[in-house]
Amino acid sequence: MVVPTMHGSADRSLTGGLLLLARALWVALAALQLLSFASTAPGYFTLAAHPCAADCALTFQESRALGGVGIAPQSYLLALLALKLLSVIVAAIMAALLFVRRSRDWMALIAAYVILSLPTSMLLNLGPAVTTSLQATAFRLPLAADIALGSLQSAAIIGLFLLFPGGRFTPRWTWLLLAGFLIYTTIYAAWPAAQSALAPGWIVFFAGLIANIVYRYRRVSSPLEQQQTKWVIAGFVVFMFASMAFWLPPFTPLGATIYTPFSHIVYTLCLIVMPLTFFIAIQRYRLYDIDTIIRRTLTYGVVSVILAALYAIVVSGAQFLLQRVGGGWVSASQPTIVVTTLLIAALFLPLRRRIQRLIDQRFYRRHYDAQRTLAGFGAALRSHVDLDQLVSALTGVVDDTMRPEHVSLWLRQREATG
Repeated sequence: MVVPTMHGSADRSLTGGLLLLARALWVALAALQLLSFASTAPGYFTLAAHPCAADCALTFQESRALGGVGIAPQSYLLALLALKLLSVIVAAIMAALLFVRRSRDWMALIAAYVILSLPTSMLLNLGPAVTTSLQATAFRLPLAADIALGSLQSAAIIGLFLLFPGGRFTPRWTWLLLAGFLIYTTIYAAWPAAQSALAPGWIVFFAGLIANIVYRYRRVSSPLEQQQTKWVIAGFVVFMFASMAFWLPPFTPLGATIYTPFSHIVYTLCLIVMPLTFFIAIQRYRLYDIDTIIRRTLTYGVVSVILAALYAIVVSGAQFLLQRVGGGWVSASQPTIVVTTLLIAALFLPLRRRIQRLIDQRFYRRHYDAQRTLAGFGAALRSHVDLDQLVSALTGVVDDTMRPEHVSLWLRQREATG
């Protein structure tokens, strides 16, 4: 399915020699990323016996933390490699489909490269061996090549967000955000001693990116582009939370616990979400109801957090009381855990309905009002027998739910029979 050209979108078609050059460059870059990932795979089988000090898929601290809970480092690394391999395969299939079907569209080519880069770039992933902060691949390339490739990947990722889906910088000056980000990431990678001082810059640039996406969504995008943007925003949010959960804790006391290796598993799983949402937004966004997915994600996410917090509070409270009564540290009693679990199960459905209603009222007011209007019309329909009243009610509900500029109703008269 080819997404139709949007009103106001830039002409994104490549032709002639420029098209051949773009295709050749894309194939070369894609092959480099895939070969880079393939070259790292054997290292996972030996990493368990030789963990590194830092900045790799398994450190000494992580190996000890895994052993402390009875998990063999070899098993963990095999699971991690399997997930990484699955992510790369899925990304490669999506990128290949975009390349085959839409390689004349330069935005699709950028998206295909980003989709393949996210699970394979060494700037975003930890491999079985320590790499420098400038390495975009597992290969030891000349410094200039590393900087150029890293800058290309950064420009492709941030540029895709700034340009998608229309293909233009909107407002025009936002190209400065891309240029500033390239300069910032290059300095950040090339000057490790200043990374702590430069760290707040990530917040500044991502805040600017989010503000730009929101501005284009509300002021510039057509309804079709807004649906595509919703997919991209959903993937971006998942990616950001997964990134914060994985990259920040190593700088905290959590870095020496079991949290870090398990957050790596979660990060690897979530890394494919953003490429998937871009792929759907470009190719098949009409087949899925993104609003339903967002509503359900918000609902079940909020419900899960509330119930988990309630469970932790009840069990922790029981633990505290038992400690005070018993005079020592004792575990929460089995009946307390069973009763708390049953309470959580009983609260799930009522809480889900309540949270769903609040989310609909706050974020999906139009949809919520339409549902209420239609439900009221269905109830009133059973009591209306007068045709004029029925017509008035029907046109009223169409006006309330769909907001058309004009409503007309034609009634077919039954032909008289002899």
